[in-house]
Order: sequence, then C-alpha cells, then structure tokens
Amino acid sequence: MMEQTEMELRCPHCSHVERCGSSQMLARLQAVGALRRTHEPESGLVLELFAAMVHRFSCEQCGEKGLTCHEANDEEWDDWQVIRNCESCRQPISPERLAVFPQTKLCLACQGKRGCR
Repeated sequence: MMEQTEMELRCPHCSHVERCGSSQMLARLQAVGALRRTHEPESGLVLELFAAMVHRFSCEQCGEKGLTCHEANDEEWDDWQVIRNCESCRQPISPERLAVFPQTKLCLACQGKRGCR
C-alpha cells in the first residue's frame, strides 16, 4: 500500500496549482505511459517517477505542459483557502483580497486599472 505523501503541481503558464495524492500521482503516470503494468507500485517508485516525469504532465486548467512540482506543505494549504487567478493578468489573487471580496475576479492591480476597488 502506498504512503500518503502529497505533491503540489504548479503551472508556470497560468499559475494553476493542484495538489496530488498517491492515487492522482499514479493516474497521471499511467496517463503518460508509465507504470501501466504495475497494480500496486511502491510509494518511493511513484514519487521518484512523478518528479522525473512532471514535465510531461498537462495543466488541468490551460492544457500546457511543463509543470513543476514539490512536496505539498500542509502549513501553506488551509482547507478553506482557494487559489484563484485574475481573469485579466492570470496571476493569483491574494488570499487577503479574496477574504474581503470572495466573489472578485480581478487582482488589485487589474481592478485599479478599471477604476473600482
């Protein structure tokens, strides 16, 4: 049985962030042709292959390849916190702004260019 290590994938193109557990890592590896014949691979093998093949994975948001990964840090992830990208510049909207304006679709800089909060 695989350990419960989680990895964080980040897209350099659209700033989308995704957190992958062992089953998601295995599914992504199998989707690119790795570990298709292995039913219960060792967790160390999955982690090593996942990190080595991350450049072949496509972003779920924009479809681009070239993702980066690192081990997920629980201190950086709160269950309530959602990362949302600005509809104009595609950069992440600050958590502080989302706490005050939860329905906002623009970062502070882009909102300022449009003339409202």
